[in-house]
Amino acid sequence: MNKPIIYLAGNMTPDASIYNKWTNSMIETLGKKFRPSPSIFKNGDKFIVEQDLGRLKNSHIVVVNLGVTDTNHHLTGLIVECYEAHEQNMPVYAFTSNDLYRSNQANSPWLKSFITHDFGTKENLVNYLLNDENLMI
Repeated sequence: MNKPIIYLAGNMTPDASIYNKWTNSMIETLGKKFRPSPSIFKNGDKFIVEQDLGRLKNSHIVVVNLGVTDTNHHLTGLIVECYEAHEQNMPVYAFTSNDLYRSNQANSPWLKSFITHDFGTKENLVNYLLNDENLMI
């Protein structure tokens, strides 16, 4: 059986360790039902964008963490990823990690329009994915 691929998106500023913390947890928790696809830190702006867009195109669900360590940090890449998913009719599920601040950009009407559902917490999102998500591929 093929497992649906979940694209994991979130802020990597000022470094990728916080992103890696929550994505590793998602991989461990969701790995039996889904194939989580985290970003791997790369160098070169164009290379990063093209690799992530390719990974996104091959996914079935997008999960976004709207949390940041500093509200001055931006979610530019995440916003574009949500837009691209929206254009591909792919569900976008959001949450904010308990140990992070919800980004000010998370309240943008544009970003909200691209998000299928904001679960608030990672626990609520994981519960939905494991027990209620019925995406078939």
